[in-house]
Amino acid sequence: MGKIKTMFIDYFRGPTVDKIRPAGVQHCITFTSIGSTKILMRTFMINGITDGTEGTVTKAALTPMGPSMDLIPKRSKLASNDVWKVACRVPKEATIKKKKNISQDAFGSKLGRIHMDTQDFSKLATRKMKGLKKDRKEDADESAEEEEDDDSGDDVMDTLEEANPVGEAYDDIGGDLD
Repeated sequence: MGKIKTMFIDYFRGPTVDKIRPAGVQHCITFTSIGSTKILMRTFMINGITDGTEGTVTKAALTPMGPSMDLIPKRSKLASNDVWKVACRVPKEATIKKKKNISQDAFGSKLGRIHMDTQDFSKLATRKMKGLKKDRKEDADESAEEEEDDDSGDDVMDTLEEANPVGEAYDDIGGDLD
C-alpha cells in the first residue's frame, strides 16, 4: 500500500506554495484504504462558515461532490524494489538545473548578479574638455623654467626677492630705498 500511496501523491500533487489563504481552498480529495482489498476515493467541496464580526473562517463543512470511486486492485503482487526504482527514475534531462546568480522577480523578468573587482577611479576614462587642456608649448616652457630654477644656487635670494614686493613698488615710483 505504501507504493500505491506514493503513486497517488505524485499524480495529484499540485504546485508547491509558501502560504495558503484558507478562504481560497475549495476542494478536498481523500483516499481511504480498507484493508488491502479496497481503496476509496472521495471528492468533497469545502464550505467555510465565517464569523460575522471578523469575517474569518471558523468552521469548515464538507459537501460530497463527484467523482467518487471504489478502487479494487486486481494484482496483489507488486514489482521488486530494483524494478520499481528503474520504473520511477527521472531522466537528467527532465530536471531543471538552477543557474548560478540568476533569479526571477514576481513578473517573470530575469535578474542577474554580477561580481566585479573594485574600480580604480584614477584610471577611469572621462571626457575632457578642450578649454581645460594646456597647449604643448606652455607645457614645454614650464618644464624648462623648472629645470633652470633647479640649476641656480641662489634659491634663497630668489625666494626673498619674490617675497619682497615693497622694493618693486618703490622702483615703479622712482623712489630710492637708501
